[in-house]
Amino acid sequence: MVMKIWIFLILIGVLLYYYQKKNEKTKYNKLKNDLVNKYGKDFGLSILAGEVSIGMTYDMLIDAWGKPAKTGEKVIKENSSTITYYYDSYKTSRGNTHFKKIVILKNQKVSEIRIN
Repeated sequence: MVMKIWIFLILIGVLLYYYQKKNEKTKYNKLKNDLVNKYGKDFGLSILAGEVSIGMTYDMLIDAWGKPAKTGEKVIKENSSTITYYYDSYKTSRGNTHFKKIVILKNQKVSEIRIN
């Protein structure tokens, strides 16, 4: 009787595991399709992989890396704007805050990516 209970519990565990994996795959595929439909195949797949590349918009940056830890200076000149976004902050031994990733948008598109 005890052996039957153990087999039953193992079977339930296996079924739950496979259901969870199937559910994760379904969510992943939905997210993939949504990003590709929204941004096109190249940018959509890059965003899905958590990658940022030159030419992406602010919305694409947010979808790939999330909201920045800090927004830097905004420079607006004749028909041109530059905004710097900072990601992944850390403290130095002296207590200063530095960032591992810096992204610069010119005219609302990623023009430079610095990874320290």
